[in-house]
Amino acid sequence: MTRYIFILLISISALYAKESVPTLRSADGKKTIQASPIGVEGKKVIFRKKDGSTFGSSIQNFSPQDQEKLKTWMNALQTDPHYKLIDRVQKSKHLRVLFIGNSYSFHVPKAFEKIAEKRKKKITVEQVTSGGCTLARHAKSEKLLEKIQNGKYDVVVLQEQSMRPSFPEAQRSKEMDAAANTLVTSIKKSGAIPVFFQTWGRKNGDQQNKAVFPDDTFDKMQARLVTGYENVAKACGGDIHIVPVGMLWKKGIDQDQNLADKLFSPDGSHPAKEGVRFTAAAFFSALYDEPLDDKVQNHTDDAQLLPIPFQ
Repeated sequence: MTRYIFILLISISALYAKESVPTLRSADGKKTIQASPIGVEGKKVIFRKKDGSTFGSSIQNFSPQDQEKLKTWMNALQTDPHYKLIDRVQKSKHLRVLFIGNSYSFHVPKAFEKIAEKRKKKITVEQVTSGGCTLARHAKSEKLLEKIQNGKYDVVVLQEQSMRPSFPEAQRSKEMDAAANTLVTSIKKSGAIPVFFQTWGRKNGDQQNKAVFPDDTFDKMQARLVTGYENVAKACGGDIHIVPVGMLWKKGIDQDQNLADKLFSPDGSHPAKEGVRFTAAAFFSALYDEPLDDKVQNHTDDAQLLPIPFQ
């Protein structure tokens, strides 16, 4: 856990630098200090002071009012799905990850594994991916469900067919929720952590369903995908982290319109080589909570853990 704390400190220091730092009062009420809680190590909370330095302290050293606020903050942190995911990754001596999806995930698992190995991580990444495959079809595969149970995985990534999460809610729920629940239940039963892979909108939006989505665009489809994955996560208990790959694509494209031509393959749907690298980098930052010092993947650092607000 110690290692995780310092990775977290590095990843959010810039964010905290832009925020107001709260003033905490000592238990005897005689002293104050400006510091923000950034992590938990054993029975201590790790704080970051306004000057950037850090220290650990028991919450008992603070005023009763601040103790209650810190307890609330600690509970929010320790129940956050992304925090739990990172904690599992950091505690694993040799991380085992399984990707379940379709052609959008064909090349991502190995690219992710190479990024991690290059940074000296002990990791094995496997995949069950088939062109056009839906989670509903995967959920009916006894072979896959057996693989999940016997694979001793730490993390299992679920990627739905590229359009289904963007469909109108009634249709999306009917086509996704039961299957996702079957897979999530199996993953949790095996002891692994389920994760959703939020994909990206198509370059020109959904052109196959113009009657439903007239004048569709990448941005419009991406917004529907975000909502669709949020809703399926809620339907599966609400305790599942969503790696926001699609939103990171959008952020990058918003900042550089030429990036779209690099991320998308000529069909305007599947990832080109650059899109695969970008997506793999997002998974690295999401699971390991570490930035990538790579100008090509600079947008993917936003996949790291967001700081839990302290109020």
